Amino acid sequence: MSWIELSIETTNEAVDWVCTLLAKVIAAEDMQIREYQEELSQWTFTIQMYLPEGIRIHQQIDEIEKMLTPLHRTGMTSELQTFVIDHKPDPIALKSHAASSLIRKIGDRFVVLSADADYQPHPQ
Repeated sequence: MSWIELSIETTNEAVDWVCTLLAKVIAAEDMQIREYQEELSQWTFTIQMYLPEGIRIHQQIDEIEKMLTPLHRTGMTSELQTFVIDHKPDPIALKSHAASSLIRKIGDRFVVLSADADYQPHPQ
């Protein structure tokens, strides 16, 4: 089953608002909050949310985007980004490894990852 990962960067003030707004739409176990990785940025946190891909996924994403629009308009959050992933990351693995080690697959041939990520390609 494929999953949709929604990712948004927030300020200190907005992280609470985002969690409150999305509490009825996304289960707590499908939401990961971590400190923003880049220095010298207005963002403090990155929030990643995971939704199972299904028939209504586009409506769900639109609904979430509408909820977060006021925060984005005031500069408290970044624009919502969406990614299709093969499986939802294990929360324990995410906490034990740096979030920068998360690997993003692009098609069958390309991956985007950090320089320090431990990744071995699998032959097709």
